[in-house]
Amino acid sequence: LPLSPFEPESSPGPGSANILNFDRIPRGGVAATLTALIIASDTAVGCPGIDVAKNHLNLAIRHESGEIETRRFENDPKDIDQFKEHLCEIDPERVVPEATGGYEQPVSAALAAAGLPVAVVNPRQTRDFARATGRLAKTDEIDAWVLALFGERIQPEIIQRHQDQEVFSALVAHRQQLLEM
Repeated sequence: LPLSPFEPESSPGPGSANILNFDRIPRGGVAATLTALIIASDTAVGCPGIDVAKNHLNLAIRHESGEIETRRFENDPKDIDQFKEHLCEIDPERVVPEATGGYEQPVSAALAAAGLPVAVVNPRQTRDFARATGRLAKTDEIDAWVLALFGERIQPEIIQRHQDQEVFSALVAHRQQLLEM
C-alpha cells in the first residue's frame, strides 16, 4: 500500500506524472485518488503551479476534467530544461512558482527567458489562500496544486522582463555552458 494517499508505492522518476483528483478531497481532509494516467497536454488549462525546493520542483497542472497532473523534476539545469520544454508545449496563461529563498530564481529565469509568463508569489499569500479554501494538508503535490489554483483565481502579476534582464539571462546561459564543459 502507498505510504499516504499522495504517495505512489514507488517514487516516480524525474518528469514522470501522476494525476490527482483534488475534487475528491474533503475540506480539511487528506483523502485523494492517484491515477497513473498522463492526460494529453492540450487539455491543460490555466496556470501551472510550481512548488520549489532546494533539490526538486513539483509541477501541478489543472486539466479541464478537474484532474491535476503532477510531475516532479530535479532542481538542476538539465531537468529545468525538460521542465521548460514541457511548459512551452502547453503554452500556459501564467506559471506560478512560490518564492523560496532564492531556489525559485533559476527556474523562474529559465521560464521567463523562454517567453513564458511567470508570476512569482509570496508564500504567505498562498498559505492564507490554502487555508481559506480548506486545504490544510501539506505535501509537495498539494502545495503545487494550491499554487495552480491561486494563479487561476487570484491572477498574480506577471514579472515583466527588461533589457538588462535579457543581457543577464544570456550571461547566465553562457555561465551554465561553461560549467557543463
